[in-house]
Amino acid sequence: MTRLLIVPALLLATACASDPAARGDGAPRGPACLDPNAVRTWHNLDGEVIYVDTGRHKYRIDLLENCREMGSSARMGFRGDSITGRVCGNYGDQVVLPNATCRISRVRLVDEETYARATGTGTDETPED
Repeated sequence: MTRLLIVPALLLATACASDPAARGDGAPRGPACLDPNAVRTWHNLDGEVIYVDTGRHKYRIDLLENCREMGSSARMGFRGDSITGRVCGNYGDQVVLPNATCRISRVRLVDEETYARATGTGTDETPED
């Protein structure tokens, strides 16, 4: 009976140790998956990295390859999990453009400061007199 409880307990401990929210290491808290319906704005940095603002959370999305088509597109969507629609960086997750799709390799939460620095949208700068 004891052996049956050890395996689930070890699996749970391993999952918690790899979860930034459980580690307490200063990583942003919350879901690591993006809800495409919550996207307010996005910033394409170089065709390989996109920063997305959903209001409550900010995300960095890394693409599997350079997506040149993104530079000229004013519209963008996401294709994620077939059931929830959420984009987590799993196989099959994509950025969808009018004339192309680009595969996503990774989705990460970022904090406000990182987002502002990367996108140049910082609001904490005040003009000096």
